[in-house]
Amino acid sequence: DIVLTNPPFGSKIKVLEEDSKFFDLGHVWKKIDNIWKQTDEVKETEPQVLFIERCLNMLKDGGKLAIILPETYFHAPEARYVLDYMRKGNSFIAVVDLAHNTFRPYNNAKTILLVLQKGVPQQQKIIMAVTEQIGHDHNGKPIYRYDKNTHEFSNELWDDTIVVRKELDDPTNKNNKNVFVVDVDDIKNDVYVPRYYWNRRIDELRIEAKKQNLEF
Repeated sequence: DIVLTNPPFGSKIKVLEEDSKFFDLGHVWKKIDNIWKQTDEVKETEPQVLFIERCLNMLKDGGKLAIILPETYFHAPEARYVLDYMRKGNSFIAVVDLAHNTFRPYNNAKTILLVLQKGVPQQQKIIMAVTEQIGHDHNGKPIYRYDKNTHEFSNELWDDTIVVRKELDDPTNKNNKNVFVVDVDDIKNDVYVPRYYWNRRIDELRIEAKKQNLEF
């Protein structure tokens, strides 16, 4: 019914060909006539890629997968075949942009949390969220929210996941700060990175840039 996973990832821990040959995603994929197609050539493969296929195989139709993956698979052209594999016959329910410091100082990967439902058509609206900070800096030390009124740092940890969890109860609320919905028709160039569609924050940056006479 449900698979929840944070698979290991890293270029130095690839699965050897003798094991990756059993997976579709353990093969080389090539773009032919603008469509990514699997070839017979086997390759050493990043474990997180094989995790995707294994998790989807474990799920029944209608089951849900929540998986943390490197952001690359949600925007990079060379990884588009992985994105297409995840989308084929499934529905992206939610995509959460995790702060770069999430796994620091132990892992420098910029990651995304994806929730999808297997074997159902893509829903028209995708829930998206952005966490700019997750409570600690790149060294693992606590960071606190800045109070613009007092011009001082408060005692509140800057952890946007707390806000996201609350706002997910009503993702379409226009007053949300970090959670919003995006129509699938508004997805540009197959980029599923939430911060690119975070209009509230983009508008704030435009206003700030205007105040400082900067181009945005």
